Amino acid sequence: MNVAKYDVAAFPYSLFGLTLRSNLKLPRLPIAEDQPSVPDCELSLGSSPESAKNRAEILSYTSAFTDRCGEPALRIWKIDDGAYLRMDYSDGHRFWLDRAGRRVWGIWPEGSSLAEVTSYLLGPVMGVLLRHRGIICLHASAVSIHGRAVAFVGPPGAGKSTMAAALAQRGCGVLADDIATIEEREGVFYVHPGYPGVCLWPCSIGLLCGENGPAAAPIANGDKSCLTTEEGLRFEARPLPLDRIYLLGYREAGERTASVDASAQGLFLALVANTYASNILDAQMRASEFAILGRMASAVGLCAADCERGADHLKEYCDRLLHGRVLK
Repeated sequence: MNVAKYDVAAFPYSLFGLTLRSNLKLPRLPIAEDQPSVPDCELSLGSSPESAKNRAEILSYTSAFTDRCGEPALRIWKIDDGAYLRMDYSDGHRFWLDRAGRRVWGIWPEGSSLAEVTSYLLGPVMGVLLRHRGIICLHASAVSIHGRAVAFVGPPGAGKSTMAAALAQRGCGVLADDIATIEEREGVFYVHPGYPGVCLWPCSIGLLCGENGPAAAPIANGDKSCLTTEEGLRFEARPLPLDRIYLLGYREAGERTASVDASAQGLFLALVANTYASNILDAQMRASEFAILGRMASAVGLCAADCERGADHLKEYCDRLLHGRVLK
């Protein structure tokens, strides 16, 4: 594993409503212009925390997803009674987080790239860190429509990122892809900008752009490609009030989404089921999340969207949203 030491540098970023400072420059991310002297979180990439070594470890989470050898894709360990969490990926990437969510360390295997490391950081690692800081995260994409945030929530493959990218092609600013961080201010819920990228499978890029679509390189071998401003997408840089949440279900190729129970209780349960990194929450954190989601469900519109695949359907959905009509 790569445990090389690096010269300390200050590369500041603003992501998910937090200020971060990294010792390495992260690909695809713009450097923040204004940063406080003490950031919310420090990234120490290429190293591990000395104080976490030779401490008692307890396995707290094992991923249901497996790699090609049948091994869990991710295991999370509690170290020193929760002073640290360690996220061990089966491909050799490893990350540590401290209890307060103020420090992240990471090492990676030979042959990996900083772009691949960044994809872990911007996804599961930041998701776990945000939850430890008490921040509500939805497994969602979100865009700006007429100055307000509209989110698309659902499981993998539901079409969240595809919908966001399609609306971005129509001039909407993307707020979030995969992780939408929520902040409550005096009864109003805001979505914070994530990072300036939308990650799509090749089939989704083909659906949106046709055969002459952008040749964005995959983040990792056989993985999604990340579309940015270079591919003509626009990204929102300010938090926006959340206006509506569309709940999408599972879907197979050529099929409609599996219908979400459209009753008030069904929509709320679907919202709860689609928070990000909920598997690492303890009882107190779950109770707090449940209360916040209850207030959110009362304050914003929750809608079940039974969508179909295909470029024509996608254009119709974008037209409806941009003209203020509700998807059903």
